[in-house]
Amino acid sequence: MQNELNPKKHFCLYERASRKKCFTAHTVQRNTHSIDSLLNLWAPVLLVSLVIGMSSPLAIPLPFSPIPIALQPHLVLIFAALLGSKKGCIATAGFLLQGILGLPVFACGSTGLIHLFGPRGGYLIGYVIAAFITGWIIEKKENKVFYALVIGNIIIYLCGGLQLFSFLSLQQVFYIGILPFLLGDFVKIIFFTKIYYFLKKYI
Repeated sequence: MQNELNPKKHFCLYERASRKKCFTAHTVQRNTHSIDSLLNLWAPVLLVSLVIGMSSPLAIPLPFSPIPIALQPHLVLIFAALLGSKKGCIATAGFLLQGILGLPVFACGSTGLIHLFGPRGGYLIGYVIAAFITGWIIEKKENKVFYALVIGNIIIYLCGGLQLFSFLSLQQVFYIGILPFLLGDFVKIIFFTKIYYFLKKYI
C-alpha cells in the first residue's frame, strides 16, 4: 500500500536520527571536557589571585617609611614558582586589578588606582615582573628555587626603589625603602623555599 512506509526508507530515517543523537552526545561530551580543561587551567590562577589579595591584613606599617612590612611580595614569588611564569604573572596582575577596582587588597587594606602612582606603586608593579621572572627561572632550573626567589625579591626592590626615587632622594630610598626589609625578606625567602619543596611533593 502507498501509505505503508518503505522499510528501506524507514531504516534510513532511523540511521539519520541515530547519527544526529550520537553527534549531539559527542558535542556535549566535548564541550564538557573543554569546560573542565578551562577550570583546571584557570581555577588555580583565580584562587591564587584571591589568596594574595586576602593576605593584605598581614602587614605592619612602619612609622618612618611609606612602605609596610608585608607578606604579599613573597606570596607572589612562591605562587609564581609553583604556577610558572605565565600563570603566576596573570594571577599577580589579577590581584592588582582587584585593587584598582576598589577592593582593599593592597598591604594594610589599602585600595585604588592611586596607589600605583604613589610611593608604593613601583613595588606593586614590580610584583608582576618578579612573578614572571621567578617562574621563568624555575621553569628552566627547578633546583634553583632559592636563587629565583632572591632575584624576584631584588626585582621588586629595583622597581619599588625607582618609583620611590620620584618622591625621595636616592639615599632615603635605600634607608627607608630597602634596608629595613633586607633581613626579614631573607628569612622569608628561606622559609618559602622550604615551603616550595614541601608543596611540590603533593602537586
